[in-house]
Parts: sequence; C-alpha cells; structure tokens
Amino acid sequence: MMESSILFLDNKAQDRFDLRGILDDLRLTAVIDGIVSIYESEEIRRFFYLKAKDRGEALFRQDIYKDLMEPKIKDIAERFLKRYKTHLIYFYNAKTVSQQQSREKWHLDAAYLYCRAVSGLDDELNSAGYSSKGLGRLHKAVKAYRSTKEYALLEKDAFDCFALIASRRYQIDLDLSGYRIGIHKDTESTDFCSEIEKTFARYNSPAFDFAITALPGIHMGDLELLILNALIQDYPEVFTELSEFAAAHPCFGSAMFDTLLPELQFYLSCMAYMKRLSDKGFPICFPEFSDVRGGAITGGYDLSAVNDARPDDITENDFTQNPGESVFLITGPNRSGKTTFARQLGQIAYFAALGLPVPCKTAKLLWFDGLFTHFAREEELSNHLGRLKEELVRLRSILDAMPDESLVILNDIFSSTTAYDAYEIGKRVIEMLSERKCVCLFVTHMRELQSIGRKPVLFVAGEAGPQRYTFRRGSGGTKNDYTEILAEYDLGYEAITMRLRRRF
Repeated sequence: MMESSILFLDNKAQDRFDLRGILDDLRLTAVIDGIVSIYESEEIRRFFYLKAKDRGEALFRQDIYKDLMEPKIKDIAERFLKRYKTHLIYFYNAKTVSQQQSREKWHLDAAYLYCRAVSGLDDELNSAGYSSKGLGRLHKAVKAYRSTKEYALLEKDAFDCFALIASRRYQIDLDLSGYRIGIHKDTESTDFCSEIEKTFARYNSPAFDFAITALPGIHMGDLELLILNALIQDYPEVFTELSEFAAAHPCFGSAMFDTLLPELQFYLSCMAYMKRLSDKGFPICFPEFSDVRGGAITGGYDLSAVNDARPDDITENDFTQNPGESVFLITGPNRSGKTTFARQLGQIAYFAALGLPVPCKTAKLLWFDGLFTHFAREEELSNHLGRLKEELVRLRSILDAMPDESLVILNDIFSSTTAYDAYEIGKRVIEMLSERKCVCLFVTHMRELQSIGRKPVLFVAGEAGPQRYTFRRGSGGTKNDYTEILAEYDLGYEAITMRLRRRF
C-alpha cells in the first residue's frame, strides 16, 4: 500500500514515545478532553499520546496543518469527512435492517456516498493548491486507488444504479375520507413544490427545503412495506438491479480511508481548539526547532487557566536557553507561580512534540527525544512506602525509561526530607541528567543547588503586579528573593540584630 498517512511519516504509529505519563502533571487531560469533544471522536485521543518520531515528522505535520488552515483545503477536508462518516452510518444501517430491499438500498447509498467521498477528494485536490509533502503523497495514493479496476467498477455500478432509482417516479394519493392510499407510477404530474418556489421568488424568500420525513427510522413499518411491495410490482427492473449490485459488491472500501478519517479529525479538532484561543486573544505560533543547543520562548501561558479567562487575566512568561545550558532552577516565594511557569514550558514542549502550534507568541526549541515530569503528589498511603521513597521510586522509573536528550521537569520534590538530604539527592539527580545530555527544569526552594559544578541557570519570580509574578533569569548573587517579604514583617537581618541588642 502506498504511503498515505498525514500523521506518521513512515506510515505507521509504532515506535513512538508515549506521552501519557506527563498529561496529568501538565494539566493537559482536560485540554485533550475538550479537543476530542469537538468532533465527538474518541478515536483521535490516541494521537495525543504519540510523540512525533523526530523533528522531521513534527515539521511534516506542521506543513499539513498550515495547508489545512487554507479555507479551500479545509472545506475539501470537511466535505470528505461528512461524506465518509455518513457512508459509514449507511453501511451500518445495511447490516442492521432485516428487510431485503431496504438492506440493499442502504448498501447502495453507502457505496454511492463512499465513491462521492473518494472521487470528490481526488477531484478537489487537483486544484487545491496544497504545498505539504503529506497532502501530496495522500493525493497520489487516492489517485492510484481511484484508478484500480475494482474501484472503477464499484463507482460505475453505484452511480448507474443510483441514477436508475432516482429516475423512477411514483405518486401517492391520500383519500382521507376513506382512509385509503393509492400508489401508482408518476410520469407527467406537476412538481408543485417548484411552482410554489417560483411564485414566491419575487419576494426574496429564503430557499425552501422540500425534504419530507414522513416515516422516520431505518426499520420499515407496515405502511412502508405496502408501499414498497407496490413499487416492486411497478418497477421490477429497478429492484433486480439493486439486488445485483448488492451481490456484485458485498464489501468495498480501503484501509487508507479508515486511517485518513481519524487523522483528518485530529487536525481539524486541534485547529478548531487553537482558533478558539486566538479568537479570544491568546497567542499561538508554530515552533521552530533549533540546530544548536539553545532556544527561546516569549509570551508563554498556561492552557489550563484560559477557559473562562481573558488575555489580561493570564500571566505570560519568557524563557531563554543559551548554548551549553541544560539545568534551570525555578525558584521564588510560595504562590509565586513556579509550578505554573514549569507547566507552561512543559505544555509548549508537548504540543511542539506533536507537531502542532504551541501556546505562546514565539518559540524556538530543542528537539527532545523524550518528555518526563515528576510533580509532587499526595502520599499514597496504601503502598506503605512513605513520601520520600515514593518520590524516589517514581524518579527511578523515569531515569530507567529516559532516552538521552530528554526534557525532564521536576516540581517541588524532596520536600519531605531534611534540607541536607534534599540538596544531596537533588545534586545527584542533576548530575545524572546532565550526563545524559538532558534539559532539566527544577522547581525548588533550594537555591544552594546553583553552586554545584553543572552551573544551573536560575529563574527567579519577580512581582509584576498585585499577586502576579513573572520569571526572569537571576544572577544568583547574595541578594535574597525574600528580602521584601522579610522586611514587611521586620524579619530582616538588621531588624533582628537590633532587637537582639536591645534585649541583651
């Protein structure tokens, strides 16, 4: 089978890094729930767990996403989805109903819509003006499939049979006084719906929808069966051809389109979600991937906080990684947003790893082979390990599974032990991550870790307004970030020494 996947460059989903372990820590589960609900397709959820295989595959996806942002191409994709999903419903109906002619008609309608979906996709892509490699190879695969003898015969037979049925007319006469219904061929009667539409056209009336659903449901009732039997007598050749079509084409379809359906829904669902963000004024951008060991982010924000918020309510943060830097200590007072800052950076790395736009103004990032998080959690009493041992067990599992050149976010761990032990454990963890060429974001109160040999970079919370903090690169000098808080409560060095002198 020709390569046609628009998510996986090698046409298969195997051997992809599993991202499920970081979703709860980064508060992305609810975000994914919201995206999945847009098209009500649980099938796309699995794609949020599969990291792009490498930077090339992420850029492959970005290019397809940009193509689909073009209104013409987006419309083509949505038309295909509508036809293809409807054909699946019709095909299911054909397997569900028991009446032969009804079953055969549902089967024909499913085949007819399937062919319209496939042929329409091919025809419309001819003039779509796409530029991505992904849509190009998809179009090539669709065209090759459409040229096969099996598909050509299916399309011809389905269109011919559908046209034959559409050409046959019948009339139903209702005698309400005698509770009788008459059914007979109709070849010359006036189309009263068209006459009514012409009469009211001068008044600029809205377009009429003449579809009438008098007998809803897929299973035929007694009245419908009586009408059907009368039609079989009037048009036996139609029902003969309908049966012959069902016998000639009992099964049809291609795995290529069963794969394409959820992949297209994945893109369109993500596009709809990102559009909601941008419509509310939140920035999104396509990340670039750095060729050197460095990068920068501007205007990053936390997706879990935007549901009922305005852009002015959200604190944005910047982040810079210079060449050679790999360990970053994120510190500041309690409730200064340290965890939120780490989560922002993790969310940006996550969406970049999926090949999607990211929640910030600009982003130039390293490509990471793995993404890991270790956030403080409530102690699990049932395992009888104790909080510190529980954290170390989780950390050990990360280190064992972690490929080189991963991103690891550690948040407020080792707080259950002594300051000395926390420092020694933190120091050893940083050294191990550095040896593996990983980037580590470490949310901690232990600024002493900046003195270790790996030269961690300090990001310090600075007040940006009432109860709002932004983070900046710190120098790591002797000035304490808690000076203002200590001064507010007269707990600074000078205030304490003065009180001691007075007392003694």
